[in-house]
Amino acid sequence: MAASDIDTEMTVRTSGKTRFGASLVMNFALALIISWGHRIAAALIYYGNSSYAWHFQSIDGLNPFQSFFNDHATSILLGLKTDALFAAALAVPMTLLGRVGRYVGLLIICFFYAANLEHIKYNEANIDLSLLGLATDPTFIAGQFTVDLIIYFIGLLAVSGLVIWYARHRAVRKLIGVFAVVAALVAILAPVTARYDRPIWLQTHSMMPRIGIPELPEDARQFAVSTLQQSAESLTDFSGQYNVLLVFLEGLSEYSLTKYQMQNVQTLADENIHFRQYIGHQLLTANGIYSTHTGRMPYFTNVPMRWYELNGSAPETTDSLPFLLGNRGYQTAFVQAAPLSFMQKDEKLPLLGYETIIGSGQITAARQRNGWGVDDLSLFDATLAQIDQFSPERPWFASVLTTGTHSPYNVPPDFQASASTDRHLASIYADYAVGELMKGLEARGLIENTVVIITSDESREYSRGTPLEIEAHRNWLPFVMIHPSEADYSIDTPFAMMDARDMILAATGDVSKEELERIAARRDTIIFGNVRLGQLFYYDRPNETFFSCDTADFICFEYGGVTDIRSLENIELRKLARFSGMERMFRQREGDTIYCEDDIAICEEASR
Repeated sequence: MAASDIDTEMTVRTSGKTRFGASLVMNFALALIISWGHRIAAALIYYGNSSYAWHFQSIDGLNPFQSFFNDHATSILLGLKTDALFAAALAVPMTLLGRVGRYVGLLIICFFYAANLEHIKYNEANIDLSLLGLATDPTFIAGQFTVDLIIYFIGLLAVSGLVIWYARHRAVRKLIGVFAVVAALVAILAPVTARYDRPIWLQTHSMMPRIGIPELPEDARQFAVSTLQQSAESLTDFSGQYNVLLVFLEGLSEYSLTKYQMQNVQTLADENIHFRQYIGHQLLTANGIYSTHTGRMPYFTNVPMRWYELNGSAPETTDSLPFLLGNRGYQTAFVQAAPLSFMQKDEKLPLLGYETIIGSGQITAARQRNGWGVDDLSLFDATLAQIDQFSPERPWFASVLTTGTHSPYNVPPDFQASASTDRHLASIYADYAVGELMKGLEARGLIENTVVIITSDESREYSRGTPLEIEAHRNWLPFVMIHPSEADYSIDTPFAMMDARDMILAATGDVSKEELERIAARRDTIIFGNVRLGQLFYYDRPNETFFSCDTADFICFEYGGVTDIRSLENIELRKLARFSGMERMFRQREGDTIYCEDDIAICEEASR
């Protein structure tokens, strides 16, 4: 080969490497700018949720940099570092695939980040990739394809477009190169450690492994699997005298009643039996429906929901609430606003003993529909219509699940009320619908022989308080019982959702306050969590000990002096450690081959 040919080939190779390098830097910068923009927007949304516009009228005014970013600076910095590592990883395939890779990659990541921002706004958590099956459900897609998502997507695309447009200029390309180098150095060198007293999602990326995990001591103390077991009491010793209507108000907490001035529900609580410390075990509707009906806790670690494992041979199917009542001669029905296919309720609810199931597809008359189904008042109309179909010769049990207070909120346009936010308006409408439901029952003469339970499946509500209180209070749900005895009192004992089944069975006849208090107080340990945030809370009531854990590694704060889980401000921090014994208990209970409620002895042995 001639020298000139060799020089030409080397020049081409050098030119090709230079172009590849330049393209790699450009793609890294693009991915990083979008990722960091998403990170800052997520932080602002979280600030808005916790302190300002979406849920509260701030008493301090809009001051995110003073009151929020200073407090969360290290968390956000770790998130920015994780973003830089993600951008570096993404830039490689974007570059290898050429121009198509760049634009397709940007479209995908902009849409993912837009969906994540919408998810953060309403769930205060990153998208959990293990729950993507829910996101592909047609009901979920129809329900969550919101204006917010479109705005976020267009905004992120616009930023990408502006960067690409101005990068035609050589000076801008040099600035982008300098930015990329500095960002890479920051990502590599910034010494940031995860803070477990701040939201973990603010410090992590859905598509990247966690970084910054601190070196912590291990606490290997044992935790008894039996604390997770259902009640051993007889499930046949109940009266079966009264009808039962179980109303789930989607996503509302005990805090919602006063926060949104839900006067009808609050009046029912004040004038009837009000359980003031009802604790839901887990987020996601299927988990709430599961625990309320079966007397068992859901899963807490990163595994599929127990709900999806239910089949005809599952032990829960023969001691669930509708099955037990059905065996006593009750007529049973489940009525919900959403399509029945979502979360496989059309398959699972009959397994629990429901004879009739009704979803949005069976509700022909509605004031308004959205992707999540019919509005709350129309749902209650359908519920009353189903009650009219029951034979008066036998008692009945009906459950009803709303969706109007699930984002995007479903309120008919002709409903007028003074509200500061869409969620506020939806809560007022739900309260109005409850009032109309009670009027409908009264008009039918059913109040004197029907137990009505007003509760919730889960909560996304923000409360005031410390960061720990805000997170723990998401599981603080309403539980109001309107009983034919016209009893009027409150019960302040912490009451776990897995005992709601037995509480309702007891209420099918005349029951004393002492009996209800006994059922509420049966558990020394109350366990609850947030699957979206990877959180778990473990309250040892006799020892006044409270654990706040991250379920990825079971790194937990242990607190002492906790006498009321509604007030977690002035409590003693005892230690921060990795609790391997607690992790072992939960992993064994929720493993692939063992289900503890099936054989508790096996799990007790496996956890040792």
